Amino acid sequence: MKNLFTFLIVLITSTSAMSSHMMGGEITWECSGGNYVFTLKVYRDCRGTTFTTSPQNILVEGHPTIDT
Repeated sequence: MKNLFTFLIVLITSTSAMSSHMMGGEITWECSGGNYVFTLKVYRDCRGTTFTTSPQNILVEGHPTIDT
């Protein structure tokens, strides 16, 4: 009974919580002079989580002709 009472008190007095996440995105690439140029587009809610505009690193694994 004590556990139920404690649970109810915590439930009643708890503050609201909000979450945010990325909506989606896409990665495209093109070969430019023997180098691959990747473009990352991210879709998100304008009121949602912040996203950095700094360059991001992409790691390629297991491809026979691309060395990382």
